[in-house]
Amino acid sequence: MAIAYPFLFWGYFAGDTVINLIYAKNAALGNYFEFNLGQKSAGITCPGYMLYFTLLFKLIPERLIPLVIQIGCYLAWYLFLLVIFFLA
Repeated sequence: MAIAYPFLFWGYFAGDTVINLIYAKNAALGNYFEFNLGQKSAGITCPGYMLYFTLLFKLIPERLIPLVIQIGCYLAWYLFLLVIFFLA
């Protein structure tokens, strides 16, 4: 069950991820901490995550970023399962 569980949510992102993607896209264009272009805001909840996404926007095509993020999340989930397995 734990192995197949993440695939139930393929293609979906939580609310904070979508917000971080918008902030990161704007930051990659030089508009740091702007959700709406031209309006600075403090609505970012995880600046490190946003900066990581900004780096992705600089390095890979925009259309691939959601796929890269999901693959990274799945890899992190399976790494977590391995750690728990070996610690148990």
